[in-house]
Parts: sequence; structure tokens; C-alpha cells
Amino acid sequence: MREILLDGRKLEEKTKAQDYLKERFSFPAYYGNNLDALYDCLTEISDDVKVTVRLFEEGKPYTEKILHVLRDAAQDNEKLDLIIETAGK
Repeated sequence: MREILLDGRKLEEKTKAQDYLKERFSFPAYYGNNLDALYDCLTEISDDVKVTVRLFEEGKPYTEKILHVLRDAAQDNEKLDLIIETAGK
């Protein structure tokens, strides 16, 4: 099983977050750098992947959007296991 750890601090700003996600998930060059493309790529994962998101501060608007997409994708793709942790807890 592939394991991916995401640092919540790197998910706060749209452009930087999309670049970070593309790198961490090894998305293809044609990745669309938006939430729809994120969902599409996550639901196409065919090997078991455990994704852990470590949050340091909750309530950041773009981070919350990404978390929503991750939750939806994990619900729709049985190969994707999602864990959301709050740092320090």
C-alpha cells in the first residue's frame, strides 16, 4: 500500500496547494490544477493508497475545499483510505 502524508499548511493557498498535490500524488502532466481534476484523479486511483492529512490549523477555506474533495473521493473509490489528523492531538 502506498502511503501519502499531506501537510495541511501546504493546502491553504490554491496555486501552491495544487502544485503540492500534483507532486505528492505524482499526477500526470496534464493534471488540471483544480478541485475537479483532483477529484477525477483521486477516483481513478487503482492501487491501494492511504492518505493522511495532518492539519495544524482548522478552518482555512481552501484547505476545507480540498478536504471535502478528498472525503468525496475516498467515499467513491474503495482503493483510497483517508485519515485526517489534527497535529498535537
